[in-house]
Amino acid sequence: MRVTSHWRRGALTCAIVLTAALPWATETQGGAGGFRCYVCTPYDDGEARRAEAKREAQYTRSKAEAGDPVAQFKMHQSADSGDARLWTWLCLSANQGYAPAQREAGLAFESGGSGRDRDPAEAYLWYSLAAQQQDVVAIDGQKRVAQGLTRAQIDRAKRAVSAWTPDPNRCGVVR
Repeated sequence: MRVTSHWRRGALTCAIVLTAALPWATETQGGAGGFRCYVCTPYDDGEARRAEAKREAQYTRSKAEAGDPVAQFKMHQSADSGDARLWTWLCLSANQGYAPAQREAGLAFESGGSGRDRDPAEAYLWYSLAAQQQDVVAIDGQKRVAQGLTRAQIDRAKRAVSAWTPDPNRCGVVR
């Protein structure tokens, strides 16, 4: 196989490829000269991928700003760890009842991540909210955190969980 010509058209790299000659074929069928094929594949100079990633980020941001909890969680996941909005996106999503965000909030309070102070009781609350939606990782987190809490702290968190309702306008620690 031999490439005889190569060019770029839009987001494609194209080439004319001559295949190996087939001994039984006539020259017009590609025998002595080989078959002529046009092959086009997406080029990867990074430009197309960067443009697509930028469009995707803009779309996700617009959905997040419109109140979509999944998009808000994606914004949290894509935010730089030094970004002041890191907790805000997670908080908005979790406060709408999105279990993966609630689990992540539990982890943030358990470990002190996303700009939060370590607070095992608050971690237990968020893990419990996600666990109500059968999030198995949150169930494990809930059990793990409960080992370091007093009975009174667990009871207080359980009361807060039973009184909790999704509210996208509340962004902060639920007590």
